[in-house]
Amino acid sequence: MATSEKLSSQEGLHTTKPAPGPVNIVMHFPPLPIAKPMVNRDASPAPSYVSSNSEESVCSTKPGRILTLNEALRFNKDFEITLTLQKDTTCFMFCDARTNNVETELYAGMEVVVKDVLEFPDLGQNWYNIVRPFFGWVDGEALKKTRNVVQKPKRKVKSVAQRVVAEAEKFPFAFGESVRCLVNGAWKIGTIRTTARPVKVQFNGESSTTIVDISDIKKIENKQTFTVIVKDLPVRTQPNVRSFASAHLKEGTKIQVVEFRGQFAKLNNPVGWVRCRNDSRLSILESNYVPENVLPTLRITNLPEDVHGNSVCECLETQLGEKALPFHFAGVRINFTAPRNGKKQAELVFAQRYEAAAIVEHAAQHGFTLGGERLNVAFSFPYLRKYSCPKNWRPETEI
Repeated sequence: MATSEKLSSQEGLHTTKPAPGPVNIVMHFPPLPIAKPMVNRDASPAPSYVSSNSEESVCSTKPGRILTLNEALRFNKDFEITLTLQKDTTCFMFCDARTNNVETELYAGMEVVVKDVLEFPDLGQNWYNIVRPFFGWVDGEALKKTRNVVQKPKRKVKSVAQRVVAEAEKFPFAFGESVRCLVNGAWKIGTIRTTARPVKVQFNGESSTTIVDISDIKKIENKQTFTVIVKDLPVRTQPNVRSFASAHLKEGTKIQVVEFRGQFAKLNNPVGWVRCRNDSRLSILESNYVPENVLPTLRITNLPEDVHGNSVCECLETQLGEKALPFHFAGVRINFTAPRNGKKQAELVFAQRYEAAAIVEHAAQHGFTLGGERLNVAFSFPYLRKYSCPKNWRPETEI
């Protein structure tokens, strides 16, 4: 790819034809922050990243060093460059997390003209402003590598700089990737929080990061494959529905889950979180799942140790009020588990889904209480799998 315009001449500096070779603008970002980006277009260039995968500059800021793409955009207001998207992405009208942001879907192979950049160095994020064919902001991960913008050197660039940049390009982990780390003879699960050596890992349950030798870090391999069973499944930077969606998975996509947290599942490829279920159905299903014949079943926990079937049905029917239809609980089967820590859990099997669904809906909106304790009510997982399974489903073992 070539730049759409050359750098404007600067006093004391001479521009030359761009030399071949990649500028590493591909990064893996944490969620887009609501933070003040670093913008300084009047000052002379200060030490910056040699590449977007490097954490510190190894070149002098004196005339003759190699410019990064970000510096070319920041310090030359007339500079533009044509780049090609390496994957599908979303262009946002505004570079912030507002809920009513205007979004435009862009596709791999599309050429875009980049005019500006916003850097968030404290979090390692770069967002690029495109002006053609659409106006807005895209994340750097969606852009292909391009050629360097070079000023004529007055001295030979140190070979150590080239070795450091090459080493950064070989960094084997993605920002936000879940990994296994050997620490003091024990394996711990953590998240990569850097894009270059030394490797910083944030272990589960800890707020700070720890430097870990790269030889003690292993990728998580999960042989269980899941299939996306909804038309569009956003991959978010955090396990909540309001966090930024960095990618979208189509129905039928095969994924591997490295961690479950509530209604969300963590992925390493692409890195992020997907909502794997809600109160009524699943959005991913084990690829080798074989459909079962399961009646609508509710799982109720936090029941008192001395509770019995009649008291459970009476509690639900009374607190449902007008939502309880005639014979709502007729023929319902109740199975209890052995008490644990003074509490029981039960499974209620209904003949019709709408009978169980009315209880789940009321539990989410108002809740049920028994013996002064709030009950946890949800569809059982085996029933959700059966109910969510597509009609044309074929287990992976039969394909």
